[in-house]
Amino acid sequence: MTRAAIAALGLLALPAPAPAAPADWVLNDNAAHGLALNLHGFGENGLFFGGGATLDLPVAPRGFGPDHNDAFFVSIQADAGGLVGVGPGLNVAAGVRYRVYLTTWFAPYVFVRGGAQVRWIAGTGLGAIPSPYVAGGGGALFRLHPRIGLHVEGGWPGGRGGVTISFGAPRASASTSSEDGGNEP
Repeated sequence: MTRAAIAALGLLALPAPAPAAPADWVLNDNAAHGLALNLHGFGENGLFFGGGATLDLPVAPRGFGPDHNDAFFVSIQADAGGLVGVGPGLNVAAGVRYRVYLTTWFAPYVFVRGGAQVRWIAGTGLGAIPSPYVAGGGGALFRLHPRIGLHVEGGWPGGRGGVTISFGAPRASASTSSEDGGNEP
């Protein structure tokens, strides 16, 4: 009992944490967003595990409206992995990703992809078995730096997470750009 009371008093003596700084909201910035490479590990249906990459090509780098910070990308994805108890596999897909930048460090998104998958069934002599591949869901980008962030997403057929590398950090909006268009060097 005495130890618990001393511990409680010790906690009261700790300095209070500093108040959090207000979020750096950029929802109304309308910045241009560039090419991004997403390197990830994944799990699908609890059976297919591996790694891959998705390349996001900006189609509408300033999004769909002048008064909010969003972007629309065409995505090309390739994944390689193993199907538990079966053998190796490969997914190749293309799709779209729509991302809304709420703060300088946080951007939720939705995506849809479709393509082909190939599975090699080990020990059956069947060889490669192609089939359609469809994926969709949502996720979030957490920027650690203007060009580097972490992403996590979930949906059908599973989840993935990894590192995002931006090859063109957000460019200044039209309202804050300089004569050179606000482009970075």
